[in-house]
Amino acid sequence: MASDEESKEKFHEALNCVDLFAGAGGFSLAARRAGLEIRLAVESNKHAVDTYKDNLCKASKRPIVLAGDIRPMDPVKAYNSAYKPEEPCDLLLGGPPCQGFSTHRLNDSGVADERNDLIHIYFAFVRAFAPSVFLMENVPGMLWDRHAETLNRFYVQGALAGYDVQEPVVIDARDFGVPQRRKRVFILGLKRGLDLGDLAWPPR
Repeated sequence: MASDEESKEKFHEALNCVDLFAGAGGFSLAARRAGLEIRLAVESNKHAVDTYKDNLCKASKRPIVLAGDIRPMDPVKAYNSAYKPEEPCDLLLGGPPCQGFSTHRLNDSGVADERNDLIHIYFAFVRAFAPSVFLMENVPGMLWDRHAETLNRFYVQGALAGYDVQEPVVIDARDFGVPQRRKRVFILGLKRGLDLGDLAWPPR
């Protein structure tokens, strides 16, 4: 009979993930350290792509990296590049650019920032990949009243696509071992009816 550790290892080996707006690979690194297989990463910045490939594409199971602007990409084609037909995606990660939501934007200057719509591009990939779980990260300014319409639309999309989207949670990196005060908003979406057992959210 397999030990608990062996069982956990086999469980983790079966899980896979996708990282959108991947940057230099922070989310992907965390996923890999948690035992997930990264299937696909999408990033537009050339230097970030080079860093991502250098740090995360030397393992035996290398993620496919799509370099370029995500907006004109076809989410279905992206799925087909990394998955077999009807193969499940376990986790979809992503931190869409946050400049429009930044608390440094004066008055309502960030409301019309076209980068705010990238959270809806993110959700177009959620619909195409149909992950069991999705996790989106952004800055606390996203929760300001001036961005309520954009955020509400995201929640409506989640409900219509069959997800229980949890309330936004603000997490400070200093509470998790990082020597820096860095607050970020995390939004977790779970496929309706999915049983995650004793999952703690937000994490302790």
